[in-house]
Amino acid sequence: MRLKLIGYLIILLMIILRNLATLNINGINNKQKQTKLKHFINQNDIDILFLQEVNTTNLDFIGPKYDYVVNVGENNRETAIIYRSGFKIEQYEYHPNGRIIAIQADG
Repeated sequence: MRLKLIGYLIILLMIILRNLATLNINGINNKQKQTKLKHFINQNDIDILFLQEVNTTNLDFIGPKYDYVVNVGENNRETAIIYRSGFKIEQYEYHPNGRIIAIQADG
């Protein structure tokens, strides 16, 4: 029952947001990966992208149409959320181990 409810919530989010994605990128420090990620975001018109294993705090390469937040944990385990500029972020939540990051957005 709980899994079914989560599925409905994900579908509802996708309808509201249009495009939502998550990726484990295993590091994004080289230019080739950065170019591929930027192309993926633009080609799919992503509104919000959740990233695991970012391995950097600088995602400025994403460009001016997007903002981001990064959680660097105790063991250098980073997660990030890239979101379309214009979303009003009301609250951030970080877990100290770096594996969890959450935002509350309106927009």
